[in-house]
Amino acid sequence: MRLVTVGFYYNQHKAHLGKLWLDQANIDSVLADIEIVIMNWLYVQAIGFIKPQVREEDSDRASEVLNAPPLQYDGILNDDPG
Repeated sequence: MRLVTVGFYYNQHKAHLGKLWLDQANIDSVLADIEIVIMNWLYVQAIGFIKPQVREEDSDRASEVLNAPPLQYDGILNDDPG
């Protein structure tokens, strides 16, 4: 199994949010280098940021998930068909 990088994050909070989006889409992923950033955030640029990685065959779908526009809440729940 070959892992490919599908993006990068500057901070751990956004990285975990991206991983949650991938998990929700049933795409297995790992966050490469997150432990280094947690221990010393000054290294983030030196190591190339936090990198979500997925299986090569899931990379196109993962990129779509991570690059999708954020959901907007308009104050109306559209669950009611009528």
